[in-house]
Amino acid sequence: MTTLKNFHHYEKLLAILQAKFKFFVTIHSKGNLMHCDIYKFSKHDELYVYIARPDYPNDTEELRDWLGVLPSDFRHGLGTSQFVMHLDLGEREGLARVDKNEVLAKLKEQGYFVQMPPQDILLKQAEMKAKEAQDKIYD
Repeated sequence: MTTLKNFHHYEKLLAILQAKFKFFVTIHSKGNLMHCDIYKFSKHDELYVYIARPDYPNDTEELRDWLGVLPSDFRHGLGTSQFVMHLDLGEREGLARVDKNEVLAKLKEQGYFVQMPPQDILLKQAEMKAKEAQDKIYD
């Protein structure tokens, strides 16, 4: 049975934790919270698509096509999707290859963010496609 004395004890403990671990308040405040799922695709190496999950974990009750937010032409050109990971951007200070604020802005604006491959990988892909096209001409 919880008494008023116990309630005040928990309230004091929470205040101490919030003061000591400031991230606790930031992460759990509704405005800064953004969950997303990250997918990669069979036709594009090193291209990743982040899909917004603003209602996570309350959106897991029903089966849903999360990639449905992508424009259909774009989606069909990607190939088969593979789930990579779930990410809480509120817990991260930054991301490895992209600006976190840009990702958050796109997730809020359009529901997805596309992380393009690094330039060197794009160049290799273009060279391979050009070579394949040239090989087809001479076969």
